[in-house]
Amino acid sequence: MDIDSLINKIDNKNNIEVEEEIIIAVSNSYITKFYLDERLDKSLTKELKDGLKFLMVALTEENGGILECRYNDKNTMIQFITYKDDNDYLYDEIGANLHLRKIERENEEFFDNLALFCKMKFHQVDKILDKDNNNK
Repeated sequence: MDIDSLINKIDNKNNIEVEEEIIIAVSNSYITKFYLDERLDKSLTKELKDGLKFLMVALTEENGGILECRYNDKNTMIQFITYKDDNDYLYDEIGANLHLRKIERENEEFFDNLALFCKMKFHQVDKILDKDNNNK
């Protein structure tokens, strides 16, 4: 059984609905802060967490602005959105987006793994599998 079939079976059995789009991380160059969704902070592997933080903070340090990392449940993919504060006249939106696309191409496997982790986490696959294993 593939992962999509398993998740559909679990979702139907347990009436689980996931938000269509979830902001999983934000890097803000204006207040030099990095935010990671608390649901992932405790369960995401150290490698994925550190990798995501490094990539996002490096991009906002170089280009400025705000960078959001979103998980799109409908398309099962990670998406990045970069934008600026209204008073930031030095922000180069085109340059930031080009840099972001380059990072996405160079780290495609990393983002695929992150998307798979989010899919399993937000559909509560780990809890359901543990519950099923304990009942056997």
